[in-house]
Amino acid sequence: MRWRNIPFSQQTNSVFGLPELYDDLLDEWTHDAHIEERNRILARLQEFAEKKRTRVTLFSGDVHCCGVGRFRTQRGAPPPLHDSKLIYQIISSAIVNSPPPRIVIRAAHLFSTTWYPIVKTEEALIEFFDQAPEYGAKLFLRKLLPNRNWCYFEQCETMDWTPQDSVANSGFLDSYFWPIVDYLLLLIGLSRI
Repeated sequence: MRWRNIPFSQQTNSVFGLPELYDDLLDEWTHDAHIEERNRILARLQEFAEKKRTRVTLFSGDVHCCGVGRFRTQRGAPPPLHDSKLIYQIISSAIVNSPPPRIVIRAAHLFSTTWYPIVKTEEALIEFFDQAPEYGAKLFLRKLLPNRNWCYFEQCETMDWTPQDSVANSGFLDSYFWPIVDYLLLLIGLSRI
């Protein structure tokens, strides 16, 4: 394999001797080798949710960052409680994995994060995070966090609500001023995402 000749490639934790990032990209849900299988699974989960009148949530990982994705009806979506295509995807990773460089996460925020994988279905990363967990600063880029992370699930006693896309900001400072300051600091490299 040509990848074996790349300097330091043998020092990765990939079992196939490929650079770790390349190995991860081959495993992505949206890689050409997996996209048809992924869309078939998504369609079956949506059929299951509609037939059984239940909510489906996906837990995924090994992308070395965290985020929340959402599938839902594309146009004229019914309320979340009645949308059988509504599936949340919780994105986490092994806590020991090093996060990607912050520039990679910044670049990911610049690209479109809304796709249409199957008929009448919209897929998007949602702006879920408001504050950096390590120091509490307001975030300007809120879809993905390049942090070591973990996730746990807890059973809710009541099932009469759907999670909000994010925690709402309140007031001028929280809504406009601090995100702009955070963004400007980001541009000159004085702040983290």
